[in-house]
Amino acid sequence: MNQLFEKYNPTRFGLISTRILLILAIALGCCPFEMTGELENVKTISFLSGIPAETLADPGVMYGLRAVLVVAALMWFFCLLVPVSCWLTALAFAGLWALRLENSIFSPHIFHVAIMLTVIHAAWFTFYRRSIVYAYRSDQTATTYNYPYWVYWLSVFYIGWFHTLAGIEKLRAHGWAWADGTSLQLWTHAFGYHPSPVTQWIVSNHQVAQWLQQGTLVIETAAILCILGRPFRWLVGLGLLGFYGGVLTSFVDYGFHLNAFLTAWFLLVADFLLVAWRRPEAADLE
Repeated sequence: MNQLFEKYNPTRFGLISTRILLILAIALGCCPFEMTGELENVKTISFLSGIPAETLADPGVMYGLRAVLVVAALMWFFCLLVPVSCWLTALAFAGLWALRLENSIFSPHIFHVAIMLTVIHAAWFTFYRRSIVYAYRSDQTATTYNYPYWVYWLSVFYIGWFHTLAGIEKLRAHGWAWADGTSLQLWTHAFGYHPSPVTQWIVSNHQVAQWLQQGTLVIETAAILCILGRPFRWLVGLGLLGFYGGVLTSFVDYGFHLNAFLTAWFLLVADFLLVAWRRPEAADLE
């Protein structure tokens, strides 16, 4: 992959990736979410532990974080006050979602990947702020080579590690028995989208449910192998997209669309875009 970065121009991919993450952050900042005034969880479950409970349940804190997130993300989008705007965005992004988790009995992990990828790209803007700001202001972002290999590698690593941890936790808690098929049928019957043919297929066929659970457990646990190169990245990417396809067609309101999109973007789409955006210097050498 490092050779691919040397031959092709990854800057456009990096900038588009950053702006996608910023759009997701702004969307969270603008999403309606009413605070109950009382914590739904018995104890803090996020990195906000140590903050008084009344603060975590205060609607004013939520609205303040929303404002900080939207303003900081817009500043970062237009390359203003870098890197301060980058880290304000990352912290407000994580903080706002943590407030959502604290004030909810159940919240799926739909923004975790986006938040950590935002942190990684904030580090890129921090270490390369001078060249990035200059390129942006001189309208040279499409030809300036300043998206380093480690930013992409860390992004791929985190996506793999995120899913592998999910598989390890299932194995730690229940072992291979987690994939018995019965639990999936119960979840789907209780919380699934019943008009979906996939939901009906799972509920009506125990063997199918068992195969799907076993496949999920294997692909999640093995996801970290995506760091070993393109073949593994593609196998893991396609496997995870198959998993998300099943989830999104049977649990349509769980919000895993973001995880599916970011997985496809970094594990699969990246190869096509990097090849399409060849560096001028490489083209001249051919």
